[in-house]
Parts: sequence; C-alpha cells; structure tokens
Amino acid sequence: MKKQKSGHNWSQTYQRNKRHRRPRKGIHRALIAACAVAVLLCVGAGAALAFAGWFGPPAPAVPGSAPPEPSRRQKPDKADVPRRQPPPPPAVIPDPILADNTAWNYTADLPGAALPPLQAPDYRMLALPENGRVDDSYFDDVTFVGDSITQALELYNSIPGAGYCAYKGIGPRQIYDGSVQTRRTGEREVPMEMLLASAPGKVYVLMGTNTMVNFDNDSLLAYYAEMLDQIRAALPAAKIYVQAITPVVPGRHASLDKARIDTLNNLLAALALEKQLYFVNLQEALADDEGNLRDEYAGGDGYHLTPGACDAWREYLLTHTAYDPANPYIA
Repeated sequence: MKKQKSGHNWSQTYQRNKRHRRPRKGIHRALIAACAVAVLLCVGAGAALAFAGWFGPPAPAVPGSAPPEPSRRQKPDKADVPRRQPPPPPAVIPDPILADNTAWNYTADLPGAALPPLQAPDYRMLALPENGRVDDSYFDDVTFVGDSITQALELYNSIPGAGYCAYKGIGPRQIYDGSVQTRRTGEREVPMEMLLASAPGKVYVLMGTNTMVNFDNDSLLAYYAEMLDQIRAALPAAKIYVQAITPVVPGRHASLDKARIDTLNNLLAALALEKQLYFVNLQEALADDEGNLRDEYAGGDGYHLTPGACDAWREYLLTHTAYDPANPYIA
C-alpha cells in the first residue's frame, strides 16, 4: 500500500481562484468604461456651454434689473465700444522772429497785463541783440542827439548820411527846455527845433557824461525821462534808440567811474523798456574785457573817442537794429 503524499495541490487552488477572479475583472472593466463615458459627457457639456457663451445670443434682460455682467471671455459688442476721436489740429502760432522781433524787446503793448517792475535790471539783458546787417543807407533818415561824444561821429565823418543835433557840454534838459545851443560849426539853434526840422524816421540819443559831473543819478534819470517824453510827443512815428553811456579810462575823473556808469546804464535800459523804446549797448563795441574804454579808442582825456572808436560805433549800430521789413538788410 502506497503512502499518500501530504503536499498541497497548488494547481487546483490556482484554477479555482482564476474562476473566481474572472467575474470581478468584468466588473472592473465596466466601471472604468462608465467613468470614461461620464468624463466625455462632462467635457462635451462644458464645451457646449463655452461655445454658447462666445457665440450665442445674450440672455434677455429682466425689466427693472441691472444688466448682467459680461463673461470674462465674452467679446464686447463693437457698437458699444466708443470710437477713438482724432486729435484736434495743432494751433497755428505765428513766428515772432519771421514776423517782427519787437515782441522780445517789449516795444508794443502786451495783451492782458502791464509789465511787472524790474527789481534788478541789467542793461546787457535789455539791449538789442545782433539782428542781421543793414547797409549805410539805413542812416539816411537817422538823427543823432547828444553831446560832444556824439559830435565825434560828425567830426570824423563816420556816418555822413545822418543828421546831428549834437552840442558840446549839453545835458538832457537843454534838449527840451528851449535854450539856444551852439553847433560844432558855430551856428546857434534850438535843439528841439532842429530835431523836428530833420524829420527823422529814427532818433539815436546819447547823453549823460556831462550830467554825471553836475547831478546825481536820480536827477539825471528824471531829466532823461522828460527829454524822451518830449521827443516821443514831437515825433510819434519815429523809432527812438537810447544808447548806453560809453565806457571811460579808469582813474581819470572821479564822477565817471565804471560802477556808476553801469548803474546808470541799468537805469536807462529800464527806462527805455518802460517807455517802449530800444536800448543799444555801446559798451559791447567800445569796452575791453574789464569794462573800461579800450586804449586804442580813448582820446587824451580818457572819455572822448578816437576815429577808430567811431568806426566801431558805426559798425555796431549796423548790426544791432530793431527788425523792420523796410530796413536795407544785406546779411
């Protein structure tokens, strides 16, 4: 009789378990298929809603209620977007340089308000700038009004086409008070009468050296202002140029020092601005780097001028005129 083996029959166990696992695999596969279908349905529904939100018509608004807020992905209606307006055309601003350069020198009334008073005027900033060049015919209707310094222009024939009302030792008051003065050639005349008789289109005034010796600054300025008013009243159409007091050689005369000349020129430039006249800075033409009269331009007394100084004076005036289309410009 054979002895029965006691080992476990693994083959029978595997076959039995395999038969039990087959039904469970089918269930698992069915669940996976159901989940996949559910996912596809959700994706399809979401896509349909998104499509309807982008392209479908909006829901009608309920009367009396606020309009629904648009979806972030909803495109705005083109009719609701305000059109961008084109910018207005640029304003046409006239060019004061091409039209008339008198605006910068305040020779015409400014609209709106009067000019504020100058606190610390500087004659160099208020003077006419270089503005092209005119030929000598510019002086044909010019009359120079002044003292013995202005007489030098006539004496040296520096500007032969101009007229002269120039008298030795004269001051501003003698121009308008009706007193009789003596010309360089010896004729006796009343300055204002001769000025009117010359019928100038332009008047160049240079005074102050003689008055500085006998009067203080306030008196000199008062006489100067009265003289300019008289000339303006007598010649309303003429252009009036106030010329700076010329430099001197230092140390020659106690009353004619550089500091006082600079102060008076500041006051005269402000006066010209106030009266809407032109100021010409002759210091630029005649002074050295320290503001004193150049040695080659100085006469023996330290303040009268040489022929070379008068030529430099003339050249400076030819390039420092107020703009006028009638001027004989050459450059």
